[in-house]
Amino acid sequence: MNLYPVWIKSLAVVSLLSIICLLFLSPCRASDDASVHDHRHSVLPLTPEEGAAVGVTEHLGAKIPLDVSFRDETGQPVRLGDLVTGPTIILPVYYRCTNICNFLQQGLAAALPAVKQKPGEEYRVISVSFDETETPELAARYKKTYLTSMNAPFPEQGWRFLTGDAANIRRMTDAAGYRFFRKGRDFVHPVASFIITGDGTIVRYLYGTTFLPKDLTLAFIEAREGKVGTTIRKVVGYCFTFDPVGKTYVFNLLRVSATVVILSAGGFLAFLILTGAKRRRRPSGES
Repeated sequence: MNLYPVWIKSLAVVSLLSIICLLFLSPCRASDDASVHDHRHSVLPLTPEEGAAVGVTEHLGAKIPLDVSFRDETGQPVRLGDLVTGPTIILPVYYRCTNICNFLQQGLAAALPAVKQKPGEEYRVISVSFDETETPELAARYKKTYLTSMNAPFPEQGWRFLTGDAANIRRMTDAAGYRFFRKGRDFVHPVASFIITGDGTIVRYLYGTTFLPKDLTLAFIEAREGKVGTTIRKVVGYCFTFDPVGKTYVFNLLRVSATVVILSAGGFLAFLILTGAKRRRRPSGES
């Protein structure tokens, strides 16, 4: 009886778990601005009442109304539900902003080429202006700017730029718990984006202007509603946990290391027990 496959199989299980986790692993430390919960782009002084009126109240598990109507970058009317056909990241911005909204969209444009999923098919990006005075022409201009800045092929249908009236804008932002207001010529608003499933369910909020491809990849997997195999989803969920403070996925080194040690020790113990049993049986079999 060959007992070595018991030990080899134990090592194979450990190695497979570690390799799959490491394949999803990229630097886990988010940039400093990604951990700040309340970014305000305006430098104008705020009253206490104004400060309380700006921010994000996370509505995880709630649904964005997909029947809200906007105009796309070509000026055509479009229902949000016609664009949200799978995992989608929504960026509330206003296009005239020369400060943080620009950094937010530019940060996403820098990260998207490293996301190993097909834009427009496996996920979609939607920028939505919360300034009801902005026009589709302005949206088209900024769409061209950000797609060109990628220096990599990216389908136009993969990132849509929308404008709309105040009522539809508020319906969407209120459903997401995203609070902002106009102050002078600018807006005071949080710097946050949110990821939804194909039926509009909010599954994750991301904060700051810097995006990690790893965060985006895992969030899109999380939003895919079973399109990825169950085993892979369980392994990813086991290897990574979402840090609500840092607002990023973190490789769970302690959990994975403990699993490796336990499986290794268990496999080695089984090997010793079975080997000892074989040796005890051998003399009686030879007599």
